Amino acid sequence: MPLTSLVPKLRTRKGRTEAALIALLAWFATSWPIGALVDPDEVLHAELPFLVADLTVLAPLCAITLYGLVRSRPWARLLVLVVMGAFAYDAVSFLTFVARERLLGLPVFLPVLLIPVVIAVIAWLVTDEIRDLTAAADREPTSQRLNERNTRAPVD
Repeated sequence: MPLTSLVPKLRTRKGRTEAALIALLAWFATSWPIGALVDPDEVLHAELPFLVADLTVLAPLCAITLYGLVRSRPWARLLVLVVMGAFAYDAVSFLTFVARERLLGLPVFLPVLLIPVVIAVIAWLVTDEIRDLTAAADREPTSQRLNERNTRAPVD
């Protein structure tokens, strides 16, 4: 599949979310090896709980969420919120690590300036998901039945 065929998909909310999840999986595939190459002692001692959580919980959860979105499963949109929240925490801790260790010769301010950018992109994606979830909940027949039951006058 040529890369240009993916551009129209990015115009949709679902396409943007799928692209973000693919980027997140790429993040997991690259960030830990970079950290381990630069400072293996730091990764093995101080960052080991993050490594274990990312590789055993968050990366598989991200893959499951991507699978659910591609297959249009209703539970996948809820998992997007969990994955994006965890990724926000992960991104902030990784960029802080990059700034603290001065990785790749980057000045300290550059990773620190990237933190609000990453948070803003995640917030934009999550806002799209929340908007879709609330719209879908308003369209569901069960919520309509519950609203009707709650607005009826009590029977004596």
